[in-house]
Amino acid sequence: MVASPYPADVRLRGVCVVVVIALVTGCAWGGTRSDDDPISAGTSVAAPATVPATVPTTAPTSGVRSAPTSPALATGEVGPDVGDPYHPSLGNTGIDALHYDLDLVYDPVTSVMEARAGIDLRAETDLAAFDLDLVGLAVETVTVNGAAPSYVVTGDEIEIELADPVVAGTPLRVEVAYGGPMEGATVLSAGFEVGWFSRPWGSFVVGEPDGARMWFPADDHPTDKATYTVAVTVPADLEVVATGVLTGTDVVDGGRRRWTYEARDPTASYLLSVVVGDLELTAPVTTGGVVLRHALAPGTRGRGAVERTEEMIDFLSGWFGPYPFEAYGVVVVPEALGFGLENQTLSLLGPDLMADTAATERLLVHELAHQWAGNDVSVERWSDIWLNEGFATYAEWLWSEHTGAATTAELAAAKRAEALDGAYPSPLDPGPDDMFAPTVYGRGALVLDALRLEMGDSAFADLVRTWIARHGGSSASTDDFLELTAEIGGAAAEEVAVAWLTSESVPEGP
Repeated sequence: MVASPYPADVRLRGVCVVVVIALVTGCAWGGTRSDDDPISAGTSVAAPATVPATVPTTAPTSGVRSAPTSPALATGEVGPDVGDPYHPSLGNTGIDALHYDLDLVYDPVTSVMEARAGIDLRAETDLAAFDLDLVGLAVETVTVNGAAPSYVVTGDEIEIELADPVVAGTPLRVEVAYGGPMEGATVLSAGFEVGWFSRPWGSFVVGEPDGARMWFPADDHPTDKATYTVAVTVPADLEVVATGVLTGTDVVDGGRRRWTYEARDPTASYLLSVVVGDLELTAPVTTGGVVLRHALAPGTRGRGAVERTEEMIDFLSGWFGPYPFEAYGVVVVPEALGFGLENQTLSLLGPDLMADTAATERLLVHELAHQWAGNDVSVERWSDIWLNEGFATYAEWLWSEHTGAATTAELAAAKRAEALDGAYPSPLDPGPDDMFAPTVYGRGALVLDALRLEMGDSAFADLVRTWIARHGGSSASTDDFLELTAEIGGAAAEEVAVAWLTSESVPEGP
C-alpha cells in the first residue's frame, strides 16, 4: 500500500506492474516459466467434486470448540507471533506454511462467500498450539490432520490447540471451512483500506500490508511464503483472474463456473490476488519462458504502454537478473483506484492512471520492478519498506533514460535538490502510518543512486543482481543489504549507504 512519489492524485500502492492479456477461453491463461523448469502450465486440473459446504453468513461467532481454558491457549503457549513492530499480531513463528488450497464460492449479488482453506504446514518448533490470521469471517469447522482440535476465534486470529503436541518438522494439514458477507471485508492500514472489495461490477483484493487475513486464514507476514492453488466459483458470465497461471475452468451447478489458478512460486500472502468482473482477458504470449497475460476492463486506455511490457521485462532483467516468476500481467479494473499495486504476477491498476502514456509507463515499470524487489525478495520487517519502494523508484529513473526522456542523473539531481529542502528525511523505519511516505520512495532511490556513483556501473549492477539472486524466494533486511554492499563495494560503499539511509540531512559526496 503506498503513498507515492507521483503527484497527489497518483498514488502507488507498494507497486508492481503486470502485463494483462485478454483471455478467450478457459485454460488460455497458462504457460511455462523457463526452459529448465519441469512444470508446464496449461495442465488440466480437475474441479473438486463438490463446492464448499455452506458456512454461516452471520457475524463471526466466538468459534469456541472447547473451553479456552485448555492449557496451551490459557497460558499463551501458542507459537509466538513474528513480532513485526508495525503489525505485532501477524504471522506465527511456530509454523511454516508450505501450500494453500483455497476454494472460494462467491456470489457478487449478495457479496457472500463460502470457502474452504486447506493449508499444508510444517511445525518449526516443538508445538502445542499455533494461530492463523483471520478477521471478520465466521469459522464453521477446523481440522488438523483429519482430527478436530480445540480452537478459539478471536478478533483477528484462529487460535488452534493440537490434540497432541508435535515435534519440530512435523507436517500438518489444516482444513478450515469459513465464510460470510464480504461487503465491508476491509480494514484501514497505513492510510489505505485493505482486504476484499465488493463492488456492483465484481470484486478485487488489496493485500498490502495486512489485507490477506480479511479473506482467507493465513500466516499473514512476508517472511512466510508459500505456493497456492486458488479456485473461485462465480456466475458464468463473469471472469476471474488471480495470481499465477490459469490451469482449468469447469462448469458447475447453477450456471456457474470454477476458475482454478496455480501460483507455483513462493508467494507472500499479501501478494495473492483475485479479481472478479467483466474483463477482457488477452491471449497469453510466452516469451523467454514467461507467460504474459493481461485482464483489462472494457474501454481501458493506455494499452500502448501495456504492450511494452515485454520490453520492460527485458530491460529490467539486464539490471536485476532473470524475471523471477512464471507469468506476469496487468489487471485494470473498471473504477478509479488512485494507486497501483504489485500483486505477484498480476499488478492492479484503475483506469484513472492510464490516461497519460508516459506516466502510465512509469507506473508499469515501477510495479514490474517490484516483482524482483518486494515480491521475489520481500522485506523481513515492514520497517524495511524502502527496499521495495527505493528499488522500484530507481527502476523508473533507469527506464526514463532508456526511453530517451530525463536521464537518471537528472532525476537524481532533482530529488537531491528536494532533499536539500528537507523533503526526504531518513527512509528507515518510517512508522506504520507512514510506510508509503514520499521519502521511502525518493530517498530510497537516492540511496541506490549514491551507491552507483560510488561503486561504478559494473559493481552496482553486480550488487543489485546478487541481492536478488541471494535472497530471491525469501525475505531480507536492511542489515542484509548493508552486509552485501560491504562485500561487493567495500567499506566505503557501506559508509555511503549508511549515510544516505540514516542522516536526516543530505550527505556530502555521491
